[in-house]
Amino acid sequence: MRRDEPRFLRLRDGLTAPHRPAYPLSTFAAILAAGLLFANLGLRTALNLAAALE
Repeated sequence: MRRDEPRFLRLRDGLTAPHRPAYPLSTFAAILAAGLLFANLGLRTALNLAAALE
């Protein structure tokens, strides 16, 4: 960030929001892959427990 750039974005009604760049695509893909992995593991565990309790 350059020194002359505003640190906060000005929104309507005088509200401010911190100015941060968006996440890169690789970071988004890694978070999505980890979420899908943990969701899959959780579902498989739940199904295995349900089958074991029958």
